[in-house]
Parts: sequence; C-alpha cells; structure tokens
Amino acid sequence: MLFEIFHVLIWVTTIMLAISGLDDLYVDLMYWFLKRKHRASLPDFSEMYDKPEKPIAIILGAWNESGVIGRTLSFAVANLRYSNYRIFVGVYPNDKKTIDVVSEISKTDNRVKTVINPNNGPTTKADNLNCMYAALCDYEQEFGEFEILLVHDAEDFIHPRSLKLYNYLIGYKGYHGIQIPVVPIKSALGNTIHRTYCDAFAETHTKDMIIRQEMKTFMPFSGQEWAFTERQCTA
Repeated sequence: MLFEIFHVLIWVTTIMLAISGLDDLYVDLMYWFLKRKHRASLPDFSEMYDKPEKPIAIILGAWNESGVIGRTLSFAVANLRYSNYRIFVGVYPNDKKTIDVVSEISKTDNRVKTVINPNNGPTTKADNLNCMYAALCDYEQEFGEFEILLVHDAEDFIHPRSLKLYNYLIGYKGYHGIQIPVVPIKSALGNTIHRTYCDAFAETHTKDMIIRQEMKTFMPFSGQEWAFTERQCTA
C-alpha cells in the first residue's frame, strides 16, 4: 500500500514538473531563435568611449550594510572609468555602523553623498529610494540636473565601464531605460542553494531581457544595474 502511494506521488510530481517546465522550454526556444536578431539590432559601440560624459546619479540603499558597503563604494570610486557622477547612499539614523563607513569614504571622495532617512530603519526599499530621490532633487537645485539615474544595491560591484554604456545609450542613442545583465559573484558558503539560485536568476533574467526587447514588450528591471531618464522632481 505504501509503495503504491509513493508510486502515485512520483508520477504526479513528474507530470507537474514537466508541465511547469514548459514555460522554461518556451523561453529557451525563443532565446535561441531571437538572439541573432538581437545581436544584429545592437548599436555600434565603437563611439561609446568618445562621448562627453552626461551627469549620472547613482542611488544605493543601505540598511545594516556596514560589512559590505565600504567595499562597494571603495571599488566604485577607484575603478569606475567615468568621472561625472555622484553616489547617494541611503542610510538610517539607528544604523550608526553603516553611517560611519559611508561618511568615512565621503570624506575622501566628495562624489559619495550620505543621505540619512528621517525614520529609523528598517522601513522599506521604496521609502529608502524616495528619501534618496528627494535628496537628489535638492542637490540638483544647487548644482544642476542629472541626466541619468542609476539604481544599485549595497553589495554590488559596479562594472568599471557600465556608466560609459549608460551614458552612450541613454545620453546619445535615445534609449529611455537600460538594464544590463546581473552577473552573480558566488559565495563560498551555501554552495548548492546560493550558486544554483544565482546562476538560474542570471541566466533567466538575461534571456528574458533579450526576448522581451525583440518582442517589444515590457522590460523586466531587476532593481539593480538599471538606469533611466525621463523623470521630473516635484517642487
């Protein structure tokens, strides 16, 4: 009796997995069908490094991120092949460790700006982003407007040439929003779950972007490594 129950459960599970995998099969087939067309539709990047730099604002939320935020900011200011940018880091008044790390870096590089949320954390990512955006708008009133807004997470290694790409595509080729692939840096811990999830997300998201762009549907922004324009600060 027990064997028969397990036998039925195995068949049910197998059928459900096969059905749920149909959408993955569809994505894979569409990707292989459209990737050559996508490659041919890309603009010529040979001029990317010669274009004057548009002002770029990077907003980066940080709650209880003292262990990684210093590495992220230090890597950015040392390696970005771009100079006309400012990084607004959203922190919370009850997270002194993170504030101290960000403030220390901002003392040595004035492109890093500390934005302290009026509320104790954690709140929500949306609240933190809104706070940083308000600070960005205040900054623009004194120093001029940014043409590109870029969103990143506290643990991201920003690609050294990514700002050149955003500058070229948004500032000179007329794109309104750009999402570049998210490539995971795999942790030494949790090899099975962490690495499987990171690889699966990176592969699926990259394929999804290519498919949706070629089908002219909505682009799936990941919440990091995405830039856009066409915005307006309210008075």
